[in-house]
Amino acid sequence: TKRVPVTSASLLKGTPVVGITKGLRQVLIERGLIDPDTRLAKEELAARLAACEDFYNEKSLVHVLVEGRGHKCLFYPKFHCELNPIERVWCHMKKYIRAHCTYNIVGLRQNWRIGLDTVTPELWKKFFRKSLDYVQGYAAAHKLSCLLV
Repeated sequence: TKRVPVTSASLLKGTPVVGITKGLRQVLIERGLIDPDTRLAKEELAARLAACEDFYNEKSLVHVLVEGRGHKCLFYPKFHCELNPIERVWCHMKKYIRAHCTYNIVGLRQNWRIGLDTVTPELWKKFFRKSLDYVQGYAAAHKLSCLLV
């Protein structure tokens, strides 16, 4: 396939674009799911693409790389920081830095390092346990037995 420079004209004509990011609209045009003249909101474009089984089941590069090394790749839902233990670490560090504020950048950099050292293995366990409690609470409320431990 010949590489075609992406211009608004080439996108409107439905010309296949190879080797560069296309966008939702172009993918739908190439699949024949919308006409090049069709104008839809981003949400509608995403919904139409999500309805394609092959696209829905496609794993991201992150998934492929992580699972290729024998690990599980799980993403937290957007806007649910209570499920992520690292957010509790940042909260702990910010509390330490505020308590030891020197009101200059040198002090901030020193206190950041010291604050990170205050996050002990015991605190990490506590933060993970608390986040897991939230995960299990959501799982129970939404009847997601696969997340219950």
